[in-house]
Amino acid sequence: MELGTEAIERIRFYTITSRIYMAAIPAPLIFGIILSLTMLLVAIAQGRCWLFESISDFNMAVAVLAIAGILLLFAGIVFVQVRSRVRRNLKDFYRESEYDQDEYRSFESALDGVCIGLGVDPPSKK
Repeated sequence: MELGTEAIERIRFYTITSRIYMAAIPAPLIFGIILSLTMLLVAIAQGRCWLFESISDFNMAVAVLAIAGILLLFAGIVFVQVRSRVRRNLKDFYRESEYDQDEYRSFESALDGVCIGLGVDPPSKK
């Protein structure tokens, strides 16, 4: 029964490939966010961040929370946008070709032959 093993390996390959693709696309975005956070921390340390300076006169803890909240909100919005575009592109990446459909029909007929040879009803076609 090599047919089942080959099909399982192909499914595993496409699953791993899609996970790698999902991780590789946002990597530059994550690098940019980390670099921006570093630049913001340097600006705060040098006293050049106007928002932090104006809020820190009122309360330092509120200033830190406000800056962190704004950055997290911005990072979340950007991450959701990038993830939705990646998922949309994955649909194009896995679009069936004529070769895939022919190969599927070949697997299907082989499975039907094996089922008939074993005296078992072939699986229902959906």
